[in-house]
Amino acid sequence: MVTKSGRGLIIAETMGVNLKGISSRVVKTKSATGFAVDFGGLYYPPLEWLAIGLAIQNLGTELKFIDEGHRLPLKFVWGSLSEVFWQPKNSAKHRFSFSGS
Repeated sequence: MVTKSGRGLIIAETMGVNLKGISSRVVKTKSATGFAVDFGGLYYPPLEWLAIGLAIQNLGTELKFIDEGHRLPLKFVWGSLSEVFWQPKNSAKHRFSFSGS
């Protein structure tokens, strides 16, 4: 069983940090705790219809069971979002969003 608890912090409109405490229990008497941090941000290139995101997750301490330590899996996650605006004649503006990761 693994439990996580975290607290997010927004540094700027396009950046954020998440701090988390992690606890894992293998058997009733074998448990480990650790701490980790995630960093993420958005980049808006000169193309106003495009946004690119990047996150680095699980930077932190090892989970140590007795004498053996286990590192959290370090993850690099990226994604992009593009939006297209369309307004037919005599109509409201429509927005189409496309995203991928």
